[in-house]
Amino acid sequence: MSTRGSAETATSRLRRAAVVIALAAACTVIGAVAPAHAQRATNAPAPRPFEVVLEQVVQGDLIVAANSNLLAGGGWADGSGWVPSADVAADIDGDDTPFCVNGASQTVLCADNSSAAQLDLPAGARVVQARLYVETTVGPDVGRLGVRLDGPGRAFRYTELREGTARVPKLYEAAGGGRVGNSMRQAVWDVTRYVQRRGAGRYTVADIVTEAAHSQLPYASWAIVVAYELDPEAGIDLSTLPPEQAQRFAPRAISWHDGFRMVRSGSLEVTLGGFEVPLDAPTFAKTLHVVAHAERSQADNLLFDGNPLGNNLTPGDTAAPVGVVLGDDPSCNSIVDVQNDTICTLGRPVATKSPGATAFTASGDGTTLASGSGVDVDIIRVPDRYQLAGSTTAVLSVQVTGRDALAPGVLAVSVDLPPAPDTGEPAGEAP
Repeated sequence: MSTRGSAETATSRLRRAAVVIALAAACTVIGAVAPAHAQRATNAPAPRPFEVVLEQVVQGDLIVAANSNLLAGGGWADGSGWVPSADVAADIDGDDTPFCVNGASQTVLCADNSSAAQLDLPAGARVVQARLYVETTVGPDVGRLGVRLDGPGRAFRYTELREGTARVPKLYEAAGGGRVGNSMRQAVWDVTRYVQRRGAGRYTVADIVTEAAHSQLPYASWAIVVAYELDPEAGIDLSTLPPEQAQRFAPRAISWHDGFRMVRSGSLEVTLGGFEVPLDAPTFAKTLHVVAHAERSQADNLLFDGNPLGNNLTPGDTAAPVGVVLGDDPSCNSIVDVQNDTICTLGRPVATKSPGATAFTASGDGTTLASGSGVDVDIIRVPDRYQLAGSTTAVLSVQVTGRDALAPGVLAVSVDLPPAPDTGEPAGEAP
């Protein structure tokens, strides 16, 4: 396209319950003494329609770092009783300070969890746009959400993100809508300046408040989505770079949309634009999505112009760009099973996160290895045969075919473009 989980003893469970009660008591004190740690209860925010975040050509790409703060999707019957979500929280930072928000009738809901993931931002890149998406389940009466964010080199020196945090504005908070969807929450912060200052490396998100609410399996996940381009001030001559590094600054059309709405039947569709499929041959294109789900019961689909995505190795496709590795790991996706708790890139589970993929089990059955525990974050190739020569738009659809309750949060596409004409100027400089 061209211009545009393990049973535990009763003693252990009682000990964990005591810890949870102690945390709740501590948070009540925190909420009373230091209101910055707790926020006033309010009704669930409204669903949010999908809107354009970025739609432009960049000499760069769209990337993501994501993880889950639960080791499993809310627990399940293990033979000795129901294992609550507090027993499966991920926590890697050694910091037991709880973060709290207010619920109804002056109750306080607290969290102590954390996970990390690597943001693979290439040297010489300039961040164009970056957003932090926090997905969780809480009751409709729970107040506005906040989290803690840590960037590379800071050793868990967190910045608290709330309403009105300086230099990291909260863009919106939305619920899925309806009786079930109102317990599915997405909070979004603009972390562009934060990521610009800290660059590539390990990002940690801590203390996502979550609870079982209505029929949802609890989840608490996050994703940092970043669009980057070659920084003209970096003085990089792409011709001197190894091909696999240079291709990361190839021209690409980015069409990135976000919102949050419950889909219980049918589909949610977003029209992606800003590109044109060449007349002579398809190009390399990929989609990115962040989709939360409350249940795992039957099949679902992600469609590109009505065609199912999910397989990254399909017959007849041209070779991927140099340095791009495609996989067909069955733990990632198939064309009838995309929203399956995974965090995958082009058919391969993401390995650069902590806890890693093998630490997680899927919320659907408590057995299957997964990554997202109720939130699916994937980058998927668009097969060549789906690309119609000369087309300038495409419809990306999240389709529910069973009884799943899905809540899409991000839908995007990144499309490789033909190289720019040689002007004789060094790459990254204006002619």
